Order: sequence, then structure tokens, then C-alpha cells
Amino acid sequence: MGEIVPLDTFDDLQTMSFVRPDLREQPIVCQLHCGTSSNIFRLLSHSCRPSAQFAQVKASGQYVMTVRAIREIPDGAQITVFYGSGWKTRACLCETCRGRDV
Repeated sequence: MGEIVPLDTFDDLQTMSFVRPDLREQPIVCQLHCGTSSNIFRLLSHSCRPSAQFAQVKASGQYVMTVRAIREIPDGAQITVFYGSGWKTRACLCETCRGRDV
């Protein structure tokens, strides 16, 4: 799944910030680092026009990371998410941007 670490522990492409939507002043509470182990999110590809988004949901008193569809996803289609603007080091090659610099 990954390792939960304190804020600002890692600054790489294998780390995701965990946001608590119920907190106003410090909504980012920790990071999920997947550099030494993997999780199901590795199966999601990037798109600048994603079919889903990451969402934090409270379940059984704890916040968990989920993936929520934001538009209809046809049967057999790949589920994509927007990784964020800071992860790219070169031109985006998603189906929306293929061939143009984003």
C-alpha cells in the first residue's frame, strides 16, 4: 500500500499528499510514500482530462483515500486521474495532450 510519513518527508513522483477536507488551516496532514512498496493507485494513468479523481472519505472513523468517477467511464475504458501539475518533467503524452507541450 505505501508508507504514511510526516509532511515534507519526500518530494518525488512516488509520494502523494493526504488532504483532510474537514480541516481548514492545515488540510494536508501527511504523505503516502510508495517508493518502497506499491499500492492500487499505480494502476491509474495520468490524463489532463481524467475520468476520475482522488478523494478522501471518512469510513469507520478514519479517513481513507478513494478514487471517484467524475464522468461516465465506458466499459473496458482505462480509469485515469490528473496527477497534478508538478509531476511532469517533459511534454505530457496523455490522450488529450499527445504531441503538444503542456
